[in-house]
Amino acid sequence: MHIYTVRFLDDISALLESHTAYVVTTGIVLAFFMGFILILSHTAAIRRKALKKNLKLQEGIALALSDAKSANETKSRFIANISHEVRTPLTSLIGILEQILDSRPLDPKTLRDIERVYLSGMDIKHIVDDLLYASRIEAGKFKLIEEEYDVSEMIFSILSQNSHRFSKKPLIEFQKIFSCGLPQTLIGDELRIKQICSNLLSNAAKFTDSGVVLFSVKSFSVGDEPWLSIGVQDTGKGIPKDDLPNVFDEYYQAGGHAEDLCAGTGLGLALVKMLAEQMGGSVAVRSKPGAGSHFVVKVRQRRPELNKGTIPEGVLQKLEGYDYANIMRKHKQKIVKAPVPYANVLLVDDIPSNLEVLKGFLKPYQMNMDLAYSGKEAVELIKKDPSKYSAVFMDYTMPGMNGLDATRVIRGLGHERLKGLPVFAFTANSIEDSQCQFSQEEFQDFIGKPIDAAHLDRVINKWIRKKGEGGGETAHNGIPGHSARARPGILRIEGLDIQECVELFGGDAELFTETLLSFSKNISALIEKAHYPQKDALEDYATTLHSIKGSLRIIHENALSKRSEALEKAAWAGDYEFIRTNNNEFLNDLASFAQSVKYALRPFCPLHNTIE
Repeated sequence: MHIYTVRFLDDISALLESHTAYVVTTGIVLAFFMGFILILSHTAAIRRKALKKNLKLQEGIALALSDAKSANETKSRFIANISHEVRTPLTSLIGILEQILDSRPLDPKTLRDIERVYLSGMDIKHIVDDLLYASRIEAGKFKLIEEEYDVSEMIFSILSQNSHRFSKKPLIEFQKIFSCGLPQTLIGDELRIKQICSNLLSNAAKFTDSGVVLFSVKSFSVGDEPWLSIGVQDTGKGIPKDDLPNVFDEYYQAGGHAEDLCAGTGLGLALVKMLAEQMGGSVAVRSKPGAGSHFVVKVRQRRPELNKGTIPEGVLQKLEGYDYANIMRKHKQKIVKAPVPYANVLLVDDIPSNLEVLKGFLKPYQMNMDLAYSGKEAVELIKKDPSKYSAVFMDYTMPGMNGLDATRVIRGLGHERLKGLPVFAFTANSIEDSQCQFSQEEFQDFIGKPIDAAHLDRVINKWIRKKGEGGGETAHNGIPGHSARARPGILRIEGLDIQECVELFGGDAELFTETLLSFSKNISALIEKAHYPQKDALEDYATTLHSIKGSLRIIHENALSKRSEALEKAAWAGDYEFIRTNNNEFLNDLASFAQSVKYALRPFCPLHNTIE
């Protein structure tokens, strides 16, 4: 037994020895395989965790995008709603002020106080319009409204709406250059072009205290396509080089200083870029701190089928000579409101003050007016007598039955005449939205809030006045006359014909006196800046002399302004010897003139005595 046991053990030992390499190899392979399985399993676990995190991240991003989109839509709705709420009281305010300015003679101080309030209201309207433009473009609801328009009338409208910005800064000379060859008519979005010009001119007035703002319009062609080139150049603060790439960003203001941030919303230039690009155009800027800025906008237009030629040279000269100080002391065009006593109109608005304002605007036309305070009430009045009304002024946004629903009900009453009854949307929505929306709905036209008297007159002439009847034309072909106002008493200043100056200021002695006061306050800084011109800095000197020249021309001083012009030209030509020879004598004479202005004003402006 023992022998067999030993042999068995020997056989086992021999077997193990003969298979050792195989066993070891197999063990290594199995170990490697198990390790690989463990690595794969661990990697899979890591990937599962990463996938879960990625899914959570994607869900978070999607949620954030959804929240952002929802917030943006909420913001757009809020802006639209709040703008409507702002425009409603603004309509009453501006409308009442316009009626006061139109209807009664006022003493100079009261007139200027009312005008200041009126212009402040128009500034608020401008801000609201900017917000509306931006929100609609962001929401993708922006559409161009391309129609044939009169280029000269558009330019006149731009001047009449923006010249007041410079009248508040008497040391700014507002210059205009409109090139020969401008087409009489074009097809494009006139309202957007006006908005571009208003924003650029507002920006120039905001950041320029003295010198010149130059507004130019010219046309050129690319192939068969007509283009407009609009330029606004100023001698204001200028834009730092580092800020130039960002100047067209929304809510961005160059410099970022607190005193500048109070000046506006930071949307004006951003909207200029947006609107220009919507019209297939572009905007460019050149600027230098302390020397001013030059903006150029180019927009593509279309030619109308009927070529009406170019704007006559005489009309261009009148536009270039447009002077706010010589325009009637109102900020609306003078309208010949010929009566239409045969017209019966229905005025519909849920806010009584709006109806009162609209009644005031319509009163000179001697129409017969009925009032309704809701859409439902308007429908009932028309049901009673479908043939009564010549037109309906319908508020668009009312509680219950809104203006659109009421108009659709009226159209569907079954009376043939009502299908073509002129219905005008009376709306606080921005004008450009109104045109786009109402042209596709039930309304023939729209009346904006605040009411534009010239537009209202055009609507009345087009839809209510009998064809072939005279009257109702806008009188803006010339400069209205003024009744003379009190001259500034015994005011005497050597070098100035005071009576002639007051007449050039439209007979407004108070405005002329305020301009002299502003000149006296600000000219000293310019004189100081013009001392010791450096040969390697003649461009800066030329800019300063240009500002001095503008300040003198504003008050109609001719002799010194011509001398400043000669020095300015010498600077641009690099004639340092002429400047070195004449500069000191000119500045001494200018300082003496400024001193005489200061002392002459003391009896009329007691507060001026504190000016050193």
